[in-house]
Amino acid sequence: WAQLDALFSKSSVPTAGLVGFLSSATSDDTWIDEYRCVNATVTKAAKVAYGFKFTGPSSGATWPVNSREDNNHYGFVDYDFTLVATVTIHQAPNVSTSLLGAVLGDNKSTRFIGLSYSTGSEWETVFDGTKKAQKSTWKPGREHRVALVLQGGNKGSVYVDGVLVGSSAKLPTPDTRGREITHFSIGGDKGDTNSSVTVTNVFLYNRPLSVGEIKWSRRATIKRRR
Repeated sequence: WAQLDALFSKSSVPTAGLVGFLSSATSDDTWIDEYRCVNATVTKAAKVAYGFKFTGPSSGATWPVNSREDNNHYGFVDYDFTLVATVTIHQAPNVSTSLLGAVLGDNKSTRFIGLSYSTGSEWETVFDGTKKAQKSTWKPGREHRVALVLQGGNKGSVYVDGVLVGSSAKLPTPDTRGREITHFSIGGDKGDTNSSVTVTNVFLYNRPLSVGEIKWSRRATIKRRR
C-alpha cells in the first residue's frame, strides 16, 4: 500500500480513501486488487497493459466488493464511493452497451449508478435503472477517464474527463431501496458482437471525491512497471 500510495502521489492521483485498485496484476480469469482486498472476476476478455479489452457479448468483469456470497463487506458503497477508470471505446456498438455500473443485489441486477455508450457516440447515464442519453459524446480510439460517484446514499454523479455529464439527487436511500449495492460491473456486460472497449487502472475510493480531485485525476499520468 505504502509503495502504491507513494507512486500515486507522484502522479497526482488522490490517495485519501483509496481502498481498491485494479491494474496490471492478473491470474487467469482474476483481476487482482493490488490493495489486496477484493479481486474481480473477468469473463471473455483479453489482457492488455494495465487492464483488459472486452469484446462482444458477456465480455466484462465483476468486482464483488459488497457481496455476502463472496464474504465481502465493503458496506460503504451503499453510502459513499467513487469509482474511477480509464476507458477506450474502439468502435460503435450495434446497441447501447454498459461500460461501468454500481449494481444492486436484486433479481434484475439493477444498475444504481452507471455509464453506457450508444450507437450514436453518446454517453448514457444510468440512475436507479433508468438510462438517459446525454449531449456529450465519446470518440472512437480516444482515452477517456470516467468516474461514478455516490454521496450520502442518494446523490449520484457521473463524470467524463473531469466534466459532469449527469447527476441525480433523488436516488432511493439505503433504507428505502431494499437492496444493497453488491458489485461493480466493468466492460460490455451483455453488449453485442460489435462492442469493443478497453478498461485500465480502476480505482475505488470509500468517499466521494471532490470535483477538483476528479479533474486533477483526469490529468494524472500513471507510470509504473507492468
